Amino acid sequence: MLPGQSLLDAALDAGQTIDFSCLTGGCGSCTVRLVEGAKHVALDTPNSVSPADLAAGIVPACITRLTGPVRFSKGSVSLSPAPA
Repeated sequence: MLPGQSLLDAALDAGQTIDFSCLTGGCGSCTVRLVEGAKHVALDTPNSVSPADLAAGIVPACITRLTGPVRFSKGSVSLSPAPA
């Protein structure tokens, strides 16, 4: 993991498989659930994630920047519609 690297890039570099498409947080294909280390992330565009999703640790990996170690689950998670 490199400082400021996206969760998506760090996971791909580590050999993880995560679907992705738009790379702007809008499509939801790279959505993951943070299991540990939520304090070590910052979102490039926080308004693209609903407050409920953020509180549950559900984020798009492409716009989630790492400042420290995290654990995540790829399971079946999806983003709620972003607030208007």
